[in-house]
Amino acid sequence: MSTKQLKTGFDSLVESALDFLNTGLEEVNKRPKLSVIHFFNGIELLLKARLLHEHWSLVVVKPGDVSKKSFTSGEFESVNTRQCLVALSGSVKRT
Repeated sequence: MSTKQLKTGFDSLVESALDFLNTGLEEVNKRPKLSVIHFFNGIELLLKARLLHEHWSLVVVKPGDVSKKSFTSGEFESVNTRQCLVALSGSVKRT
């Protein structure tokens, strides 16, 4: 995966995260339940963006089963919020 592709993926994740966060804030008074869901999704995407910044395989549940080509085409299962937090805490190291 090229540096340019990683940058584009990172930027896309951050942009989507900010969209979710903004939507969550806009809905807080009218639709609080949806507001929380959107805000949570935004936070999860920011965590995934941070992992992607380090290495693409950190965003994948089973990195050994996913090629870079599969990753760039979106054919993989991404980590959940808990897995993101574990990876970011340094408890898990993958290459």
